[in-house]
Amino acid sequence: LLMPNTLGKAYYYMGRNLSFANEIADAAECYIEADRLQINDPIYRGRVNSCMGYICRQNNSDSLALIFYERASEDFKESGNEWRYAQSLLNISYHLIKLKLFTTADSLLQTAYTYQLDSNYQARCYETRGLYFYAQQQYDSALVYLDYSLEYWQSESDKLYTYLKMMQVYLDIYALDSALPYAQLIIENSSNPNYLVNAYYCL
Repeated sequence: LLMPNTLGKAYYYMGRNLSFANEIADAAECYIEADRLQINDPIYRGRVNSCMGYICRQNNSDSLALIFYERASEDFKESGNEWRYAQSLLNISYHLIKLKLFTTADSLLQTAYTYQLDSNYQARCYETRGLYFYAQQQYDSALVYLDYSLEYWQSESDKLYTYLKMMQVYLDIYALDSALPYAQLIIENSSNPNYLVNAYYCL
């Protein structure tokens, strides 16, 4: 009653620690408590909702993830933090694409492109546009934008998801020779079992 902001932040940080320890259900409970307390700093409110969105994304709950990312976006916009707000637009676009809401996704991506941020942000913009075309089976355009994103990622680990998607596009169009190098790059640079399963399947 006396210090709801401090308690809300404590729940947020506890949730982060539990997430790092892979105790996801307990982390979600902490984020829910933090959300109920309505921290007066919109950055914290946005981070709480982003974390919940990420949990839903990891569990393939795209509709729920979209709700949390939209809430986070509203908070980040209120905060005036352009970096967080722009990133939130890409998070929303990703789930709109997954839900096949392409017109809305395209509109948000156009807005996201207006922000000139760091190299990794540019990579995410191109990657998300690539996913937009891939979801609509426009494979040539998907490959163009995914390839653009590889020019902007700053580290090999950042490129792994793009490698995976490029490999999948080539598999879908039966260009197996073109898929092979991306499978090999994943195997050489990733310890993520989901990525490795897909790469070994390709091989």
